[in-house]
Order: sequence, then C-alpha cells, then structure tokens
Amino acid sequence: MQPRWYTADVYAAVLSPAPLPRDMAESWYREVSPVVVDEDPVGTRQANRAELRMARRRQHEDRAERRRVQNATTPSEPSLASLAADARATGKPANLPTFKPSLGDIYSERAAQLVNPELSAEMKRADNMDMGDPLLCPVCTEPLCRSVKISGCGHVFCEACLLKGALQAKAQACPLCRAP
Repeated sequence: MQPRWYTADVYAAVLSPAPLPRDMAESWYREVSPVVVDEDPVGTRQANRAELRMARRRQHEDRAERRRVQNATTPSEPSLASLAADARATGKPANLPTFKPSLGDIYSERAAQLVNPELSAEMKRADNMDMGDPLLCPVCTEPLCRSVKISGCGHVFCEACLLKGALQAKAQACPLCRAP
C-alpha cells in the first residue's frame, strides 16, 4: 500500500484540538502528490515522433510510387534501347515492329498528287535520294547482312550499327535522319 501525501494544513488540522473549517475539511479527503516538472513533456516528444514517422512514411510512399511508375509497361511500341538490350541479353536479333502507314499518310500523298503532280514527283525523288543504295548500310557503308528497318522513317541499317547507335545516343532516334 502506498503512503498518502496530504497537505500541511491537513496535518495541522488533525493535530489541533479545534474543529476543522469547511475548506480544510474538504482538503482532508483530497490527496496531493508531489509534482514533477519535466523539461520535455511527454506529449511533445510523442508529437515529434509521430511527425517523424509520418515524414518517413511519405518518403517511403514517394519512393514506392516512383519505382512503380518506372517499372510500369506502356502499350506503345518498344524503343530502340529496349530492343538493343533484348538483343544483347539473348544474343539473337530483336524483332523490330513493322511499319504500317496510317490512313492520314496515304490520303495526304494522294491529295498532294491530285493538287500538284510536279510536287509529288519531286517528293518521290527526294525519298529515293534519302534511301541511298538499299544494299549498303548508310552508317558503315558495308553490305547489309542482317538488315533492320526503322518503323518511323523507313531507313534500313545493319543490326550492329543500329544497336551501337541506340546504346550511344541519349535520345532514341534514327541515326540517319534523327526521326524519333
């Protein structure tokens, strides 16, 4: 059993023969314990710890969200870098996507032919000049052994030159015309 702490006036009232005044009689039943003053109240420490936990949790959630976004796959066609990494990992040539012209491209060429036939003939000549010799790689100027066609612009390269260019370039683009 713990000892009870009473105020000095209660002890004085108990020891004195006079009847107790009303306020002293009420204090008789009231227990008084010594008050300990703490420099850092427990509530403040707990609040600081809770804030720190919440900050760490937000950082963890932010990192997890960044990882989730970076690892997410998109429904778009694969980039040259991913194809180069696949070919390097397996040692086999990558399957590049085939180019299918959109209806807008087909109709725009037909519209250009109808509006100005001379302009469309010049466009065809320019396209033939860009392609060069279809049997030589425009990067290394050697005969194509494993040819790879870029889907965006239609240029053809040997697989080694395309992979080397894709690994060295910051942005994935055609080595000849820089089309994405």
